[in-house]
Amino acid sequence: AIGMKFTFVVIAAQNLVIDPADANDYIRALTNAAGDSITSAAVGDSVTLVAIDANNWIGVATSKGDSWADTN
Repeated sequence: AIGMKFTFVVIAAQNLVIDPADANDYIRALTNAAGDSITSAAVGDSVTLVAIDANNWIGVATSKGDSWADTN
């Protein structure tokens, strides 16, 4: 649903992987292709993703943004 938000916070020094439900979902600005996931293991890292349509999410608030990696 448009406007739906999810916030993720890394609370342990292990990979937190945010993986789209299917190959059509796209985490804009943080990945380079639909279906890609993002990951971070930096304690304190956070990201808030907001749905902008049925298949596109945008990171509107990140901390330590350089720690989030595009993983395929």
